[in-house]
Amino acid sequence: WTKKAYEYDKETGNSYEATGEIGGLASVNIERGDYEQGFSYAQLFFQQASELKNKAQINGALITLGQLYLRIENYPAALNYYRQALNNISEDDSLYQSKSEDDVWSQMEFAEIYCQLQQYDSALYRYNLFDSAKADEKDLRVFLVSKGEYYFAKKEYDNALKNFREGLYYHQKLNDRNEIMRVLLDIAKTYFAK
Repeated sequence: WTKKAYEYDKETGNSYEATGEIGGLASVNIERGDYEQGFSYAQLFFQQASELKNKAQINGALITLGQLYLRIENYPAALNYYRQALNNISEDDSLYQSKSEDDVWSQMEFAEIYCQLQQYDSALYRYNLFDSAKADEKDLRVFLVSKGEYYFAKKEYDNALKNFREGLYYHQKLNDRNEIMRVLLDIAKTYFAK
């Protein structure tokens, strides 16, 4: 469907929408593990967003490229893309994006990259920017599991399990099967480590 929408928007000259749809195609391919196709779409997303000089889409393309490098475990490259995108957000952009679910995922992925690089102070700094007391359940679940993985990396297994169980509850409530599988594996790894 997204590919048809892209072709239609390209034919009708709606460059902004077409660029966004390319970003969607990149994300879908990355999520399903087709990194080669995802990379092609992500590069095209960045190129078209740059031509439009659309700051929000450029940042989205940088995040998409960062997600790709995160998935293939090239953490230094992922960190570079996340820094470019998330350090260039103005206060107004930040207020707007903080209401977006995608921003929560991006912020947690940014922290996870630091964790993978064993830069735990930087990861904790990123986690502390998230206000879990005011978060919606759909956002809180992302934070809980991500921070649980931080605790796991630091071998704080009881804290990790607490976060994983609470995150699992919210994932089940929202029936997010991909995230349920992720956290169940986290829980199993934690019990094994204990």
